[in-house]
Parts: sequence; C-alpha cells; structure tokens
Amino acid sequence: MRLFYFCLCCCLLLSAPVFAQFSRSIAEFKRDRAQETQLLRTQLLLVVVKQEDEKQLKKLAKKPDGLRAYQQSIALGNALLKEVAGPGWTFSPKVEYKSEAELAALVAANTGQLNVLDFDAVDYLDAPPPMRRYGEPGPVLAGHRDELLSFRLRIFLKQIDFTVHNEPLLNNTPNPSDALYCVKILEQYAAGTGPQRVKSGSTPPLLLLCQDDRAPGLTDAQIKQVYPYSYQFVARPEYEKAVHEVSPGVAFVRMAWQAYGTISPMAYALPGFGIVSGGDLHRLKGPLITLQDFKSFKKTLLR
Repeated sequence: MRLFYFCLCCCLLLSAPVFAQFSRSIAEFKRDRAQETQLLRTQLLLVVVKQEDEKQLKKLAKKPDGLRAYQQSIALGNALLKEVAGPGWTFSPKVEYKSEAELAALVAANTGQLNVLDFDAVDYLDAPPPMRRYGEPGPVLAGHRDELLSFRLRIFLKQIDFTVHNEPLLNNTPNPSDALYCVKILEQYAAGTGPQRVKSGSTPPLLLLCQDDRAPGLTDAQIKQVYPYSYQFVARPEYEKAVHEVSPGVAFVRMAWQAYGTISPMAYALPGFGIVSGGDLHRLKGPLITLQDFKSFKKTLLR
C-alpha cells in the first residue's frame, strides 16, 4: 500500500500542470525583488504587439458582434501601446517592440530576466460598477462583454512569468492620456513603490479636467463655494493635447481604479509623475466628477 501511494505521488509530481505549479512556487520563493527592480531599471523593456488568435477567431466566427469586438480590442490595444509606450516609458533605458512569436522565442532561450509590457483583459465582473459608465464596456478581448482592456507589466524569470502589476483603462474608448497614466503607474510599480504622492508646493496647480467627466448639473458656482483654487474643464482634444505637451503648473485629473473595487478621480503631475491629490476615494456609484470630489481635492491638495 505504501508503494502504491509513493507511486501515485510520483505520478502527480511528474504531471505537467502539477510540475509547472511546483516550479512556479519554487521560483516565487527564490525571487529577489530588489534585483528585479534593478534589472527593470537597467535592461530594455519589450513591448509586445498582439496578433489575433486563430482559435479565438474560429470560436467567434458565428458571433459577428463578438468577433468585431475582439478584433477591435486587439487593434485598439496595439495602437495605444505603439503611441504611448515608446515615448511614455522612461524607467528602462530602451524600449523594443516584439511580436508574440518573437517573445515566445526569447522566453524559450531566456536564462535571466525579461521585462515585458503588453495588454490583457481584466474580468468585468470583478471590476467596479462605475466601469459601466456607458451602459456596457467597449473593448473586450474574449469576444464577450465581461472583460476590459488593461496594461500589464510582467517579468520572465527564465521561462516562468510573473505579473508585476495590471492597470485597467477605465473607459469604453480609452484615449492616449488614459494609456499614458497606466504606463506611468506601471513605472512606479516597476520601481517597487506603487503610486507615489508628491507635494504640490505652496501654490496649488491648475486642476485640468475633461468635460466628458463632469457630472450633470455640476455648476461653477457650486464648485467655487467649496474649492478656492484654480481649475478648468476642457474638451477632450484640448485635454489630450495638454497632457502630451506636459504643461507646467498643471495637475491632470483622471478617473483611476482604486483597491477593493472603488474608483475615484486622481490629480497627477507630469513629467515627474506623481499623485498630487485625490477625489472621493470611497465612492462606488458613478464615475463622474462631483462636488464631493472638489471637497476632497481641497483637503488633500496641499498635504
């Protein structure tokens, strides 16, 4: 009987899934986070451009809406990575674009650490309710509407990959500024710190907000009663231009995903990225900027 159980244990350990999990556990135990950060800082970053998966295309062949959504999500993710990752990622000395096939070949021959930025899906059912801003999510990666686009920073230690952080884009139609915010957040996770707060100084910056994010009925008269500093709502094109021009003395406000399924507007500074102030951090209803957010901005801006 003992021989039987011994043989059974050996079979389980030799099975591919169990052996893979066992190898991952050993690799996790041996990880050196300080060295990982140093290699993220000194080695190149591989930005992976995705291709449409043939199996997924066949699976969705009879579902035109799902097929169209899947193809659009791949095109959108690639476009945002190409536009933003190159100039936006400054933590590593160099950025190179690779296909999934090229990455697979590099991983197979890898004996050290590979640093990878790509996009993936986050489970819509696990996402905060405010993501349903337009009634239903837009970009989906699995051909059904329960996944949302997310930027992901990974490292490969030999052939085993670990996710450093996954940052979702909180918009049905993500804009380059959304992608840039995600890239900058990922840089701070690469540094091993996570999002960092920076002091705004004695002079509060101009809060620049997108008109798309303004709650219906929120008036300037109401805002000025609770927020004494400078702010400005602008149209989407002007907002995008300002973000990419890195206007001095400006804090850009963007909806950001917080812990435990909450969402709030965050004010951040560029080019030395840092969180300047935050809105209502515990709101679960509605993704638009409200009067309560301006009250929170006032409390946190000069801390």
